[in-house]
Amino acid sequence: MWKIKPGNEEKFRQTWLKLKDMASKLENAPVFAKLIKNTQDPTLLYSFAAWNRMEDIERLRDNPESTNIFQELTSLCTETTPVASYMVIEEIYIGQKEYTGKQH
Repeated sequence: MWKIKPGNEEKFRQTWLKLKDMASKLENAPVFAKLIKNTQDPTLLYSFAAWNRMEDIERLRDNPESTNIFQELTSLCTETTPVASYMVIEEIYIGQKEYTGKQH
């Protein structure tokens, strides 16, 4: 969870995209990454990524470039919740399989 300092929403998004771009160049990149904004509070965001192996996540966390980007993201926030690890046990697709950016 990321609680962004008011006025820093676009800077945060651009910085998060830097992290996503950097991670996508890793040998074992994440399958996907998402940044989700709360519709009632535009300063409240959640991010998550799907990885194939825990070792790949650890490689990202140990990367100096990603460490710098995480520090930059944190500096744009009033509050953050540390990343937890979860495992997908079931996946359901209803309707379209890809997000198009349109609200339903």
